[in-house]
Amino acid sequence: QDQVLLRAERLARELLRRGEPGAFRSLYGPRLLAAILCERGEARQAWSVLEGMDHPMGTVSRTVLASLRRVRGRCLQLLARPVDALAELDAAIALLADDGDFAEHVDALRLRSAVRESLGDLSGALADSQLVISRLRLRQAGQENAFMDQVFSRAGMEGDCLNLPAPTEILTRTAEQDPLTGLANRRGVERVLGSLGPGERTCLVLLDV
Repeated sequence: QDQVLLRAERLARELLRRGEPGAFRSLYGPRLLAAILCERGEARQAWSVLEGMDHPMGTVSRTVLASLRRVRGRCLQLLARPVDALAELDAAIALLADDGDFAEHVDALRLRSAVRESLGDLSGALADSQLVISRLRLRQAGQENAFMDQVFSRAGMEGDCLNLPAPTEILTRTAEQDPLTGLANRRGVERVLGSLGPGERTCLVLLDV
């Protein structure tokens, strides 16, 4: 895991070095680097990367801004500043409340639950944990419903394929037979003639009864 984090840090620093002006340089690179430093336990270095980034430059999505707030909250938690961390996480969750990224929302809720617990707010911590469970259950239910829809759709398609020959035979017979006598009509005769091989002979008898 340490090797993975080191490689990720090198990548983040390279992104910072080569980043283009605007939102990418002022937000994406620092956010990624700070998250990696937090995972390595280097919260002070991480905070030095993020400090002063309350209003990043450029136009970015609410989810990206929420991710920045979450990483800031994580840094502040590691720096034993739970009140400031809670403010950042409240802002992140507010940005994600409507239709934000599922994983980002769950991570922010889990982190806020831990911060609230450290502050002695056990009821708030429990409420966040229940929200996480509720979101996970909804996600699981949605995945199960989508899977069952696929199963039923596949079963319906296979059933249609199994039942396809019978309607096809009925339609062919209706199109090529006289409904009164059951004898072949012109379409039926043309189909038979069209199936003959090269040079193959046939005989046609016409009766007018």
